[in-house]
Amino acid sequence: MSLTRKFLKALGLEEDKVEEIITAHGETVTALKEQIEQYKADAEQLPAIKAELAKAKEGNGDSYKLKYEALKETHDKYVADIEGEKTTSKKQAAYKALLAECKISDDIQDTILELANAKGFDGIEFGEDGTIKEPDKLKSALTTKWAKHIVSITEKNAFVPTPPRSETSPLDALKKQYEDAEKRRDIVGMQAAQAQIRQIKKE
Repeated sequence: MSLTRKFLKALGLEEDKVEEIITAHGETVTALKEQIEQYKADAEQLPAIKAELAKAKEGNGDSYKLKYEALKETHDKYVADIEGEKTTSKKQAAYKALLAECKISDDIQDTILELANAKGFDGIEFGEDGTIKEPDKLKSALTTKWAKHIVSITEKNAFVPTPPRSETSPLDALKKQYEDAEKRRDIVGMQAAQAQIRQIKKE
């Protein structure tokens, strides 16, 4: 499964988190494409080297063959490196998406990612597409280890102003409050307004 907005939203991430991850992933992919172009240019030298090797058979072929093999080894290393960068990029994106899903504070996410990357994501299994295997198991470990850095929306006080004294009914005032919170993308405010609206309707 590729890293798309639809995939990240399905994880329950907020819009700003989705955009942040997509932007960072896009920048990484762009950088990798630039490296690939450079490696392709280097690879174009191989046919010329092969042609020179064929000519060298009439002379000191063994010496030139060693030179060719050394250059080919360098090229193969370039290819392996770029594939490794692609894999690492996918792993980093999947890991950061999981950190966001765990509601771990933005302030510590990059540090946690750097620590995991430095250890080569030791102990974490990834699929061929870069997705994390057994994500629930990893989420449990992360939320336990970084519990004090988890941000809970219940910790945020919802601003619920007292409805003004006017001809506007309390229900209309709460509906207006909900609309204003929706415009601000204030999920806590929206939930608080909805709860009060339901309470009024029950009464």
